[in-house]
Amino acid sequence: MTIQLKTIRLFFVFQIIFVLSLSSQTNTSLILNQKIVKEIIDTLTFKLEHNYVLPDKGTEMSAFINKKYKDGLYNKITNPSILADILTKDVLSVHNDEHFFIEYNPNLSLELSLPRDSVYWAKQLKLDRSKNHGFKKIEVLNGNIGYVDISYFAYLNPESEKVADASFQTLSNCKAIIIDLRYGMGGQPEMVACIAKHFIKERKHMFELTLRNREKNYNLYCEPDSNYTGLYETPLYILTSYKTFSAAEMLTYFLKTEKRVTIVGEQTRGGAHNAPKSFLYKDFIIALPHGKAYSRTTKTNWEGVGISSDIKTTADKALEVAEIKIFESYFKIAKDSVEINNLKWQLELLKAKNNQPQIDSLKLKKRIGTYSYTDISFSGNHLYYERVGRTKFPLVSMTENKMRLLGNDSFIVEFVSNSKGDVKEIITYYEDGRIEQLSRNE
Repeated sequence: MTIQLKTIRLFFVFQIIFVLSLSSQTNTSLILNQKIVKEIIDTLTFKLEHNYVLPDKGTEMSAFINKKYKDGLYNKITNPSILADILTKDVLSVHNDEHFFIEYNPNLSLELSLPRDSVYWAKQLKLDRSKNHGFKKIEVLNGNIGYVDISYFAYLNPESEKVADASFQTLSNCKAIIIDLRYGMGGQPEMVACIAKHFIKERKHMFELTLRNREKNYNLYCEPDSNYTGLYETPLYILTSYKTFSAAEMLTYFLKTEKRVTIVGEQTRGGAHNAPKSFLYKDFIIALPHGKAYSRTTKTNWEGVGISSDIKTTADKALEVAEIKIFESYFKIAKDSVEINNLKWQLELLKAKNNQPQIDSLKLKKRIGTYSYTDISFSGNHLYYERVGRTKFPLVSMTENKMRLLGNDSFIVEFVSNSKGDVKEIITYYEDGRIEQLSRNE
């Protein structure tokens, strides 16, 4: 069900990271002089004082910039990119709002000057499509754990909504879902609501979007769709890091207030303001926060403080920690020995994949040989497993002595050595519980 919030799109645009990449493509042909610098400072201080989301802070920022200008600290700057960086640094020294920035960017200036017509939106759709609308990876991990990596939150339209719905429906039979937002940045609140609808049973007010100098606030709702009910009860985990920001925090914050998610990782950055990009002066662009998200549940938001995790760990360990936590919950509700043995099997594979050892070729070569009707060979720095008359498969290390077939998790091969380090037999462990011992042919 498409959420109709076109007015929010106009006034509440979260910073999208791929647009920022344009900042590297700058043209510094403009040479600043005192007249231009004064016009830039006058425009900037006016915008800060009259449009910044926090009026008191905006007044402080404006006064600080004016003082530095009157002290002559900007007069000798002739490079527009340097001035943009210095002004950004000076404004943020008064109040650190990570959505705010100034940059000299002719390319972005040209883009902002284009009318928001059908041609513009066709280009935006093409760009979003090239990034799969932010859905970077969808996968089923060991233990039937669904995994979705979201890099940004695209504009919501019939195509992006279809991608979002298909991504989660692909995982609708999973026992648990992990949404990876460790590198999730900005984007559109409509897409946030579109994703949230898969995990919330009832219509919920998500955020009130308040905008300075506008009498009317805008409200964002999560609208569950009866076509997608498979994940309402599925355990949900979100991975976070210090880079988790803006719209990614919006999704995390809402699901946390609804007690619908377990957050694993680091404290997020803390960006709850919206910052539409506009012209400051010619090719100078400003992202000036003029609104904020407000939760009726908590009576506040995550601006400046971020979102704390339920299970604290480093970003690089967050996925593994979440997977282990999910398996722990599996074991608590396992009903019989067959299920428990299967869980142990999947957990062993999981731990091995997350901590794969590197074994030198000399040790691998000691395993070469024929073990009854199974041949172990070596080529290209890899061991290969081949049953007589069957396909040859590469082996992947799990532990110092155990290996599995690449692309096949149905059995594990253990190489057993004597006291001299000579491999004398292999033990094959099958997923169904069978164990097979094969001695090396002499």
